[in-house]
Amino acid sequence: AAAEADRLLRDADETLDGVPLRTGPARDLRTLIASLARRAV
Repeated sequence: AAAEADRLLRDADETLDGVPLRTGPARDLRTLIASLARRAV
């Protein structure tokens, strides 16, 4: 599960539907997802 979460986060780090996630609300969302993934491990 951890490896899958890591892979998903790597993919999400690049784009979400072609929209870069480095900036804006999407970055906050990614941070939330990352924290949830770490908690689930």
